[in-house]
Amino acid sequence: MRVDIDQLFGALADQTRRVIIEDLAVRNGQTLFELCVRMITVRKFAMSRQAISKHLIVLEEAGPGVRFTMPPAVMGPTMVAVLDDTCGNLIALNQIMSSEGA
Repeated sequence: MRVDIDQLFGALADQTRRVIIEDLAVRNGQTLFELCVRMITVRKFAMSRQAISKHLIVLEEAGPGVRFTMPPAVMGPTMVAVLDDTCGNLIALNQIMSSEGA
């Protein structure tokens, strides 16, 4: 898969999307509902489920990093956002660089 670097950096330029990636780095495999609850209660972002879903779609379309899965569920289908190693490595690098600069 060829990555459009402008599209990738455009997706990462948005603060909300970076927060979503950080939350997935802490607890990978969250459902859309779990992400919504966390964004509203912990992060204090007033966002609808549809808005968060759109941010996840932008991240998924931008290239490697975030993808959706539909695991079998007892109560019905559930969208799960999964962070892959690419974004995990970028977050780790950012944390290292932030700690060295402080």
